[in-house]
Amino acid sequence: MSTPREIVIKTTNELFGSKYAAAVDRCFGPRYVQHNPTVADGLAGLRELAVMLAASQGFNVTTHRVIAESDLIAMHSSYSAFGPEPLIAFDIFRVADGRIVEH
Repeated sequence: MSTPREIVIKTTNELFGSKYAAAVDRCFGPRYVQHNPTVADGLAGLRELAVMLAASQGFNVTTHRVIAESDLIAMHSSYSAFGPEPLIAFDIFRVADGRIVEH
């Protein structure tokens, strides 16, 4: 079984790097909690974001570091295509039962 750190890295690479929208149903828990105010809560909001990113030209993510403690994973990343300068983000994920359940 993969560690929470491995799960988050693999999932974010599939969803944001490869733009593989099917990762939402396979890698996120059914009661997914989204704390980002620009994305709707739950899987529906995440699916909508995944579809938008898949259609986006020039969207790219670069992960700079990953910090893991138990079921909490923090990622420091930069995202392009949200404006003229890269968006620098620090995301915290919680993993339960092998799936991401909170962001």
